[in-house]
Amino acid sequence: MELKKCIIFSWLLIIFHGCSSVQTVDDNYLNLHSYHRIALPGKPWKIVKIDSEDLAMQHQKSNAMFAIISHPAATSTIALDRLYKQLFIGIKKKHIVNREYDNINNQRFLHTILEGELDNRKIKISVYIICTKNFVYDMVYWSTPDTFDLSLGDFERAIKSFQSIH
Repeated sequence: MELKKCIIFSWLLIIFHGCSSVQTVDDNYLNLHSYHRIALPGKPWKIVKIDSEDLAMQHQKSNAMFAIISHPAATSTIALDRLYKQLFIGIKKKHIVNREYDNINNQRFLHTILEGELDNRKIKISVYIICTKNFVYDMVYWSTPDTFDLSLGDFERAIKSFQSIH
């Protein structure tokens, strides 16, 4: 009887895990709910939970973080310029260091680097925003200005691997 319970439990575990809309396979993050895939940066990055983001990771040495947030697009004609302004609400003393459009994997992203203050702490942010026909994806990296460049390359490699899969 004990073996039978163990087999049933294992089977249920496999079934429920297989039905998940979020999967991490071979250092790739796959979200079947918001239809995207991205390569994870690996060690020393660790997946953390912050709020309602699709994925959040923290660099264990520099304490830099990045998050991917997706939400349904109300329309495919949403201006990326308008989206980025909504993303930075709450940041004080904003200074845009760089803002440009990039093409990555034949997709047009708005890339912005910004410095400012959040909760009375200096912060530097790199954000990539893309609007597909169904979703808006905000991919945000942030750190203190003095450690910003230490793990920025990991984030940028992850962004270059981003693929919308719908």
